[in-house]
Amino acid sequence: MDLHNELRTKYMKTGADTIAAWIGDDEDRFAQLMDIYVHGTKAEIQRSAWAMDMVAQKFPGLAAKHIDTIVQRMEQPKLHDAVRRHGARILMMIDMPERIHASVMNLCFDLLADPKQAIAVRCLAMDVLAKLAITYPELKPELIALMENEEQPSAGFISRRNLVMAKLKKIS
Repeated sequence: MDLHNELRTKYMKTGADTIAAWIGDDEDRFAQLMDIYVHGTKAEIQRSAWAMDMVAQKFPGLAAKHIDTIVQRMEQPKLHDAVRRHGARILMMIDMPERIHASVMNLCFDLLADPKQAIAVRCLAMDVLAKLAITYPELKPELIALMENEEQPSAGFISRRNLVMAKLKKIS
């Protein structure tokens, strides 16, 4: 399969499904997708993130091997919402190595606090932080304060906040 060509054509869920099915659990094919994720055009990066997300749903270990690259891409300014959204979904699916916890915490707190970020990105950042709060319960007060102090929260934000608050109550 010519990944560049697949990512350049009219891209919909079926395109991401096709790429994800072609990659399967093949590390070399996933590495090809990661190369495009790093070096591709804006559109290719966005579309490759979607396919990566779909692969990670079935084979999270493939994405886990590239987590540093995924986080570095998510930290870049002027990034399409889809890239951050799919990156955050991947963070939810994998067991994050301890060495990236601090950078992921900082990234997710920044995303959550930024009202210019898409609601989906901010909600996924809440989920990632709640996941990290299991290991670092001292995150709870800051996360709760940030969620509660949201000015004019959307319905989606409120719904996710309620779910995350319920998870946080179960953490010692």
